[in-house]
Amino acid sequence: MRPRDTTRRLRDATAAPPRRVRLQAGPELGGARVLDALAVLVPAAVGHAVPRAELRRAVVAGAVTVNGAAWRRPGEELPAGGARIEIALRAAYAGRALEAEEGETDAAGALAVLYEDEWVIAVAKPPGLLTHQSADARRPHLFGLVQEKLARRAGGDEGGLPYLGSHQRLDKDTSGVVLFAKARAANEGLARAFEGRDVEKVYVAVVGRPRQPLPDAWTCEAPLALVGSGKQAQMREAAGGQAARTEFRVLSRRHEALLVECRPQTGRKHQIRAHLAIAGAPIAGDVRYGGATHLGGVAVPRVLLHAAALNLPHPVSGRPLRLSCPLPADFRPFLGKRGVRSRAIYSGDSKKR
Repeated sequence: MRPRDTTRRLRDATAAPPRRVRLQAGPELGGARVLDALAVLVPAAVGHAVPRAELRRAVVAGAVTVNGAAWRRPGEELPAGGARIEIALRAAYAGRALEAEEGETDAAGALAVLYEDEWVIAVAKPPGLLTHQSADARRPHLFGLVQEKLARRAGGDEGGLPYLGSHQRLDKDTSGVVLFAKARAANEGLARAFEGRDVEKVYVAVVGRPRQPLPDAWTCEAPLALVGSGKQAQMREAAGGQAARTEFRVLSRRHEALLVECRPQTGRKHQIRAHLAIAGAPIAGDVRYGGATHLGGVAVPRVLLHAAALNLPHPVSGRPLRLSCPLPADFRPFLGKRGVRSRAIYSGDSKKR
């Protein structure tokens, strides 16, 4: 036996055994592909992003059961009316989620509500979940899950799903705070705030070691234009592009990674991602814009961009509404042992720096 084979077998033999995580797919996931459902349910259960490739590996390997039967085809559709799902996750991805093994987690029930009153609801969007419905209606999305959560709370689906209005969108990989209108009377105020730039958005991103040292704070005003199409499309700096402005501040520095606060002053597609790439510091995991796939020997699970705070006038009362969403667990390996004080991110400071 070759030394390399011996090493691999010894490593496999001493590795921690897989951990079984029990999940509950609600009726809202009926007809969704099992891989798409796992991409929503598993991160909510274990508290951090899990690479889609790892979930696919588990399905193909027979490590996923639906209603007690092993499913090996990632594209197979879940039954209507809900399903019990169990997945054997490798320990490196299961983390310390003991509560996930002992209980059941469904997509709508797992959504964390950050703020709610009779007019609006703000929730923490997990990574890997679409904000709105795509062309493929079987794919889970945040809008539908919030509607399902409100419908369950109201005691069922009598009269159809409750009203929900949306004025905000996050990319699939981006986590963080998303605000919805629960009542039509709140729509006009939200539309006015978002369109009139009365909303202060605060994001945080993990970036790899930049090509050249970054200042503690800087502003990028590079105009952006879309180049290419499909999954290869990028927003790039162009003289005739749309005006775009983002303010940046470095919150922490490590040898291999920086945590950067991002405050977009305009709302262009991929604005933060493109402006950080222009600065020579693409977001970790953002392969499209040149981001690193590993930092300090640790695999980056996704595009590490998080919508940390949203500050705006309440759409009905006009009072300041300050919403914040804690850093997700998949940021922690890249922040160092001391982490980052939340006050540095969620200060709600709208003063120009």
